[in-house]
This record gives sequence, structure tokens and C-alpha cells, in this order.
Amino acid sequence: MKYSLRSMMIAVTLACVVCGRIGYLIERSQFHRREAQRYAAMVSDPNSHKPVLTLIVRHSRLADAYGYAAYHPWTVIHEERVADGEER
Repeated sequence: MKYSLRSMMIAVTLACVVCGRIGYLIERSQFHRREAQRYAAMVSDPNSHKPVLTLIVRHSRLADAYGYAAYHPWTVIHEERVADGEER
């Protein structure tokens, strides 16, 4: 089978775009996981830190959404909807 240079360059470009997207999604998932852990470390009494608890839930939801999207790179993440619990 004979491939032209042009078709090979297009294939390499598409592969790079997909790999870059996956890398970005993994990095965002790890960031939000770290932020959730950082806020969780701040909480000593769950009743006195309601705003911090909402941040923990927000970052946990976003970390899960980005983690899912890393295996489904065509997925679009709407951060506000995910953080509010409206979307996955």
C-alpha cells in the first residue's frame, strides 16, 4: 500500500491533536483532584466550613468529569454545569 507524504502528515497531525487533548484532560483531572484534597485537608469540623465543603464537591465532580473525558476525548466539558451537578 502506497501512502503519500500529505496523507501521512495529516494522520500524524490528527494523532498529535488527540494525544494533546488526552494529555490536557488528564492534567485537568489531576488538578481538580489535588484541589479537592487540599480543601479536604482544611476541614476539621464539617459544620463550620460549609463553603469549603462545596468547593470539595465542586472539584471532585470536575475531576471525575475530566477523568471520564480522558477516555472519551470527544466529550465536551461544561465546567459550570458539571460543578452544579447538572451534567456528568
